[in-house]
This record gives sequence, C-alpha cells and structure tokens, in this order.
Amino acid sequence: MKRPLSLTQSQFQYIVEQSEAILEKHASDFSIVGNAWLNVLHSHPSIQERYVRVFHKRTVPELITDVLRGAVNILAGLIRSLTMIFKTPGLSKIKPQTDVLFISHLLNASTPKHAPDFYFQELPDYLQSQGYHVAVGLMNHVPAFKGWVDDETASAQPEKFVLPLQLAPVAELKIISRALRTAFFFFRQYLEEKDPLRKSFLRELSGNTLSPHTLRAYRLYETLVPVIRQTNIKTIAFTYEGHSWERMACHAAKTAPRKIMAIGYQHTILFPSSHSIKKSRGAAYDPDLILTVGGVTRGILMASGELRNTAILEYGSPRLKREPVYTPVGETVNACLVTPEGLVNECMALFGFAVKAAIAMPETSFIFRTHPTIRFTDLQEEEPLLRELPPNIILSTNKNIDDDFKRSSWLLYRNSSVAFFAVLSGLRPLYLQIGAEISDDVLYALKSWRKTVTDLSDLEKIFAQDAHTSSEERTAEREEAFAFCRKYMIPYDVKVFEQFIKEGAMHA
Repeated sequence: MKRPLSLTQSQFQYIVEQSEAILEKHASDFSIVGNAWLNVLHSHPSIQERYVRVFHKRTVPELITDVLRGAVNILAGLIRSLTMIFKTPGLSKIKPQTDVLFISHLLNASTPKHAPDFYFQELPDYLQSQGYHVAVGLMNHVPAFKGWVDDETASAQPEKFVLPLQLAPVAELKIISRALRTAFFFFRQYLEEKDPLRKSFLRELSGNTLSPHTLRAYRLYETLVPVIRQTNIKTIAFTYEGHSWERMACHAAKTAPRKIMAIGYQHTILFPSSHSIKKSRGAAYDPDLILTVGGVTRGILMASGELRNTAILEYGSPRLKREPVYTPVGETVNACLVTPEGLVNECMALFGFAVKAAIAMPETSFIFRTHPTIRFTDLQEEEPLLRELPPNIILSTNKNIDDDFKRSSWLLYRNSSVAFFAVLSGLRPLYLQIGAEISDDVLYALKSWRKTVTDLSDLEKIFAQDAHTSSEERTAEREEAFAFCRKYMIPYDVKVFEQFIKEGAMHA
C-alpha cells in the first residue's frame, strides 16, 4: 500500500507560521479564530493530510472533484436541516437550573446512555450527587446514531444529549454565510498574492474555510448561545486539544451576559509538535482553566509561556485506575508487542515493518494487537504482505492489553499512548521512525529506556543487547522511565474539579 503524502519539518513550520500570523492579525474576528484549518493541532499524519496540498498541488480533476464534493456536502446539510423544523433536539431537555455543562463525544452508538462518559468518567455523576445540576452534551462522531434504547432514565442522573449535526435552516444559513464570507476574504488575497507558496497556502485556506471541521465549530457556538441564555449554567467543561470548536465553546461562555467559567481537559498525550493547545487566542477564546493528565503535560503547557489567561492544574486520567506500583523487570521474554493506532495507514506502516522483522528474526515472537476500531482481516484485504504471516506472528485475542504486556518484553509503537502503559508494565518502548518523516513519538521527553528504530538492524541490535543484559541492569535503566510515566499520567481526582468550581474565581 502506497504511503500517503507527508510534510517535512520545514513545511510544517511554514504552515504554523503562516497560520499564526493570520490568527494574530485577526484575533478579534470570530469567524477567523473559529477556522479549524488555521488552528494547527500538531504534525500527526492524520493532521498532515489537511495541509499537504499546499506543497503538492491537486490536479485539475482532483480540484474539480473536491469543489463538487464540498458543494454537495453543504447542500446535503441544508436539506437535512429542513428536518430539524419538525424535530425537538435533545438539548431542549436541559433543565433551566442546570449549572454545569460537559461537552464530550459520542464514539460508539452501542454505549448505554448513562454509562460513565468515555472522557470524564464518573465526574458528572459525582457532581450531580453533590447537589449540582449537571448536563452532558456529546459531539456526534457516529452519523448513523438513531438514539439510545434506554432513553427513559431517572431524573436524579445527569441529563445526557447528543449535540445536533445540523441546526434549523435559518441557523445553518447563518453558519454557511459566515464561512462563505471568510472564504471570499481569503480568496481575494489569493488572487492578489504574487508569492507562489503563499498563494498556494491561501488557496487551500479559502477552500478549507468551508470544511466540516470549521462548520462544526460555528455550529457548536450557535448551539451553546441559546442554551446558555435559557439555563443557569455557570461552568462549561470540555475536552481540550487545541481544536477551533473548543475556542468557540470558550467564546460562547466568555460573551455570555453573566460570568461562566470555561474549563478544558487535556485528556490525551502531547506530541513534540503539539501547537495550538499551547497558544492563547485572547481572553475571549481561552479557557479559564486547563486540567491536565499529570505533571509532565502541565509542565509542557506552562513552559510554553503562551497561556496568559489560563490557570493550569493537574487532574489526572481515568485511564489510570490506580497508582502504578514499580516492580523489577523480569527475565527477557522473547516477544515484541505491536500496537498501532486506529488508523489504517499507521496499521500498515507498523504491521508491515513487523512482518519483515518477523521473517528476519524467526526466533522472536511478534504479537499483533489491533485497535478496537480496526479489523485485521480488513487490513489483509488491502495489503498482500499481511496475508501470509510467518509462524512467529501471533494475532492477539486478549480483551485486556495487560495480558499482552505480561507476555512481552518490547513494545513496537508509533503514535499511541499505549506506550506509557507498556513502560509502567516493564516493557521497553521502541519507536518506529520511517525515513525523514516528522517524529511524533509520544515519549519524546523520555531520555532513557526508550529506543528509536529506523530499520531491521536497529531492532536486531536492541533484541541482542537486552538478551545479554541482566534483569538487574535493565531494572536500573527502567527506573527513570517508570518515574516519568508515573508523573505523566496520574489517577484522576474529581475533587480537584469540584474545588475549582466551588471557589468560583480563577487565578491565572
């Protein structure tokens, strides 16, 4: 399977610099701050896809196809919005006395309505039990979702609803007209620009002003404003990664006629290239508080020096159920766990390399564990290399990844946060660097124990070295890594959140 186009480090930096210049110049313009394309998250391959066409121009047929696809999507959205005239959106059920609103995500249509939230877990239920009136709004990532089976629930539980994919026609036209005005604003600059590279940048920016990501950001703002007006909401909390929709949530809170606190939850890993999460967009668009998964990410955000309007506190992660206990590294198990993210291209890259490694190193077992959203059989249909697997490749069927950790000594990974939990379980993390790509190693700040692999010879050397190193020596080497990961992600404490909203005032 052919690798997708990617950016070089200098190209990525060009995108960042051009985007920041525009955002700083137009910091007071709601429509531009809400543009998803300008808020560069990081250089992960899935994000690079948005920007590669600045440097690799589309062919004329590709350009025509993209324009037509965008027009069809907008028209289809307007048609779907007509159905909203006859529907009562779930958010209309929010009780007027609601004082805490969470914005989270619907990722799985089969999840029961009142199961703990994927990101905030039992925090909404805990606050409800403490006398707060709580609602949870979910951004819908499952377009085919038809509603919950267990929709009738006790009134004591936090109200949960799905944020609409479309609003009523008047609101949708308002959103689209805002996007069109911004698109024409940049298109005029494109026509006047003489520099070929910046001209290409402005062309892509013009088109992406009408992207689903930007329209969703505008739509969230238009959804929150009337909700705020009709309720007693005092706090809005949301996952925080640097997306433009998060800025729109902040803006809805900050422009309300009463004081509303905006709290962002940095719930996931930070890459070496993580960018917009560290930037201030102005008091009207910045959260009052960012809760982090641990001390390392809090330190990274603090060190940026950019978050002038925001307090930053350690909160923890529900992915870590308890404080990890350090145990010495045991004898080397001649097995390497391979765990890609839930992206087909990343699966192909990691599994493809591992198949070649398994053929070259038949004495070592390679345990393939796919992301829950990926089926290995689907990968095999696309990639012939994965169809005939050598006997030392094992396809994991374990539900609990801890069972795979126990039978491995190494983890071969790319951009997955699984690397942290592997280190806490005693595995040596091996980051696969492909060619001259931008590194997005999630353990980039870890200076010991972790190794980088660029080819099969690197892998062979590491396996051989560990085979001839005593468990005592490897335990000593791993101690710093364990301490790092233990600090990076800590067990979460719901009382940290409660204490902040109790105090009411924020001290940046």
